[in-house]
Amino acid sequence: MTSLRWLVVIACIAVILSFQYRPSILKSSLLSFAAGKVRRTSTGSSTSLFDTAVDTPAPEKFAFESNVARVMDIIINSLYSNKDVFIRELISNAADACDKKRFNALTDGLTAENMFIRVYPNREKNTLTIEDKGIGMNKEDLIQNLGKIAESGTKKFMEANKNRKDDVNLIGQFGVGFYSGFLVANKVEVITKGSKGEQLRWTAVAESLGEYTIAQDDSDSEPIETTGTRIVLHLKDESDQYLDDVALKTLIEKYSEFVSFPIELVQYTCVVFDDLFVVAKCYVSSCYLYL
Repeated sequence: MTSLRWLVVIACIAVILSFQYRPSILKSSLLSFAAGKVRRTSTGSSTSLFDTAVDTPAPEKFAFESNVARVMDIIINSLYSNKDVFIRELISNAADACDKKRFNALTDGLTAENMFIRVYPNREKNTLTIEDKGIGMNKEDLIQNLGKIAESGTKKFMEANKNRKDDVNLIGQFGVGFYSGFLVANKVEVITKGSKGEQLRWTAVAESLGEYTIAQDDSDSEPIETTGTRIVLHLKDESDQYLDDVALKTLIEKYSEFVSFPIELVQYTCVVFDDLFVVAKCYVSSCYLYL
């Protein structure tokens, strides 16, 4: 009987030590235990402690117009030696969005203050984000602006591309600048809020050129105040040089010569407050490249 007690004691010590040196195990165990608990609602149904009261609607799928798919295919499979052009195009688009907001404010008697463009890399997630505080987009704007390209512009782009396959200036000349993000990314997300006040998420993946999705943005991303757009590029493995803040600073300065809005380069870092629970992201540097 004594031997059995000693075995039990030794087993308990081993379990405690394993939790001490493997906090992730303990955390996982606690979460699994909590998730398994149920509570009774006023209607008598059982729900998990982590269930939410609102069901999130599934993302809506839309088909790209055929001319968009053709342009994306050219860009994704292109041999452009200088892929840096995507920085120029996306910052230019961000500046245009701020200009439109400023113009609408003048014509509608509204205010358009504190407009700027923000660029921030995230090595942990392998993403590069370009954000603006411009006019933003509603659902119909996403469909019209990102799901379609004027046929005339597409035709001219494709014809020019036949003869000048390595000319990076082609991308911006025919209204297809947004899709330059696929030069360096295999997935592009556009989080935006327009005049109707609904924050939406547009998503397209390089592996599926025929379609894109639009959904309410119920992720853990930061809410957009008033209006604006946040483009998140999920970078290809070979594009990790765009996560370097020194290289980004050089590129932004090179391609933003005529941008009249402040551009802020922000770098994320991770700070571990507790081995068990919290990993917090915070700004460690903020550099205004143009004022």
